[in-house]
Amino acid sequence: MSPNARRSYSEFLFYNMHPFNGYIIERPGFKPLYENFVMIVGHFYEDAYSFNKLTKEEIGIFRFYSDPTCAVVGSNNDWCLVGGHILVLKTFYDRTLRPVGDLKDIF
Repeated sequence: MSPNARRSYSEFLFYNMHPFNGYIIERPGFKPLYENFVMIVGHFYEDAYSFNKLTKEEIGIFRFYSDPTCAVVGSNNDWCLVGGHILVLKTFYDRTLRPVGDLKDIF
């Protein structure tokens, strides 16, 4: 069994999404979608990330089919919604990822 098989899906995404050294927000192609005093949520092409400015912790959120277009973080900085081809909810306290729905059904 490969080492990736024992990791959770979120850990698998993070290790496969982040193949470079340094913080993701320092990459030239990183584009912020939402920022407050504590968190930055943005994307590097199709890969969405959150970055905690206080603890310098970055979390890979999801790999979209195309660039994500919007994001919002909860008032307690404990969850975020990121929208691209689907809408996903990421909770930071237990690191779960929940797909909310397919955005093509909204319009």
